[in-house]
Amino acid sequence: MRVFFSLLLGVLFTATPLLATVSATEISDEITVTATRNPVETRKLSQTVKVITRKEIDESGATTILDVLQTVPGIVVNQNGGIGSPASIYVRGAKPGQTLVLIDGMEVNDPMTPDRSVDFSAFPLDSVQGIEVVFGPASAIYGSDAVAGVINIITGGGEAGGTVRVEGGSNATWTTGVRYRDEFSIGSYWVSGTFFDTNGISAADRADGNTEADGYTNRAFSGGTTMKFGRSTLNFTGMVINADGDLDSAGGVSGDNPFYRFDRTEKHFKGSYILSDPFGITGTSRFTVSYGNNKRDYHNPSADYPPTVNSRYNGSLVRYNWHNNLVFSEKASLSFGLEYSREAGDSEYHSVSSWGPYDDIFTPSHAITRSAYVSALTNTLGMEVNMGLRYDDHEIFGSKMTGSFGIVRPIGDSGFRIRANAGTSFKSPTLYQLYSPYGTVDLNPEKGTSYELGMEKLLMGERLTVSLIWFHNRYDDMIDFDMNSYSYYNIAKATIKGLEAGMHYSGKALSWQVFYNYYDTKDDTTGERLLRRPDSSFTAKLDYLRERWGVHLNMVASGSRDDMDFSAWPAARVELISYTLFNLKVDYRVNENLTAYLKGRNVTDEDYQQVLGYGTLGDTWYGGFVFHFHR
Repeated sequence: MRVFFSLLLGVLFTATPLLATVSATEISDEITVTATRNPVETRKLSQTVKVITRKEIDESGATTILDVLQTVPGIVVNQNGGIGSPASIYVRGAKPGQTLVLIDGMEVNDPMTPDRSVDFSAFPLDSVQGIEVVFGPASAIYGSDAVAGVINIITGGGEAGGTVRVEGGSNATWTTGVRYRDEFSIGSYWVSGTFFDTNGISAADRADGNTEADGYTNRAFSGGTTMKFGRSTLNFTGMVINADGDLDSAGGVSGDNPFYRFDRTEKHFKGSYILSDPFGITGTSRFTVSYGNNKRDYHNPSADYPPTVNSRYNGSLVRYNWHNNLVFSEKASLSFGLEYSREAGDSEYHSVSSWGPYDDIFTPSHAITRSAYVSALTNTLGMEVNMGLRYDDHEIFGSKMTGSFGIVRPIGDSGFRIRANAGTSFKSPTLYQLYSPYGTVDLNPEKGTSYELGMEKLLMGERLTVSLIWFHNRYDDMIDFDMNSYSYYNIAKATIKGLEAGMHYSGKALSWQVFYNYYDTKDDTTGERLLRRPDSSFTAKLDYLRERWGVHLNMVASGSRDDMDFSAWPAARVELISYTLFNLKVDYRVNENLTAYLKGRNVTDEDYQQVLGYGTLGDTWYGGFVFHFHR
């Protein structure tokens, strides 16, 4: 931790001479739609919001969406192997299932994972135009799952024209991505397609003697259209993902399995009707219908690598939402809405091992939630005030009310502002926790109470931003698995506290940012720190642009974390060592339409594990080109 603080202080005290040599531009106010469901400037919000643009994604040299997310301060990525292997994200130390994930506002949390979490490994990066991350409780806006925050992956928008990207590199990895957007008399449309294939690495760590590579293939298609008729607008968006690849039986020694495979298909569709200036008041009234389906199949036919496995999981979510945003003046707006959602799922698991056959049948089950919510943004007494209230009625556990309140207070014209936010949140029991052979139908929802205080200072004509954030999250009635009764119960409690400090400078030729995060995570039931969460992290990014050249360097440093070793019984807690990753990208604009690039991931070939027993990519190098054509 001292090393991280030393690095941060070093940047703080040496930044000014460096900045004096740079011709700079101002940092513009960012717009987010995720925090309130309406477009709003981030400077007016009491919560921490991170907006990642397509330009930043391109400059990062990311190969997958996980590469992008692991550079976001406050997010920890854990993956069970190389590209395509199952992956989880932890927002401010919370459980993966306590983060709501959206694609263009459509919820994509999988109803048939035990904790209703999202596996980010399959989302195609070429389709992404931006990512918005809201930190802190958002149940007052979105209801269940938005306990630690919300991640919204945005695929629409962009300029008219097309892009073709071809990339190849280490481990026989190839990517082809195509995107096209055009406008017509009453609207616009866009389409995007991606094909990704890699031979991969062994999911079980090579250091433990595992040498069989686990390949992965991904095919994705997305598109959408917007049509305007007077005061009315129709919007349609859809995405289909199919991915298949190899798995290993386990991490660690003898984890290799050349026969274990998976196949995964996701479908997400949304249609909206939007009416401008409803009720004779400036604003919008929007009715949205969305549908999502997740199917996963796993097969291991070989008795030489027991157990043999044949399983399938099928989950779906249908949601109806009526959302209204009324703007009374530049200083006051009100939002309210009604929502109905129905999640459903079923699964089958069949295996044979030395213990004999085992079958787990999850018969078709569902849960319905009806909701109503209201929120307001207002400027009063020189402060931006954010507040929200939501009522959810779940057909199994009953009703739950959540709320949030926050203020943003600028201090004169000094460029200094203070933010404070408090909120409550909840997470409904999942279908698996309720109805599986291990389920308990009288489970209560998990509950969260969170507080956040932030300070921000704009310097050098708003080109430099310095920020400091403190947060405290308390989680009660957390659902955990009881090994004695082999069933789910509300038995766990946790406290997560932390500090986030950062600096961000944006210039014409040079831009950079540094962020340090400290986490104090505690399982209040055992008194130990939470598993797979580092105690600290440090991220840094440097972008240098010339007329044709661009050099982009980023660093991700993660502190140590604890995991459980199940190779013996009882399982023992072990510590995974800290690691530091450096990623590099160099691009060259050949002409107005063509850009070539070379990029390296983990260029120092750091050997590390995010999950005990599972491997990670060493130094990997890729080259490619992007061809732009304009309308």
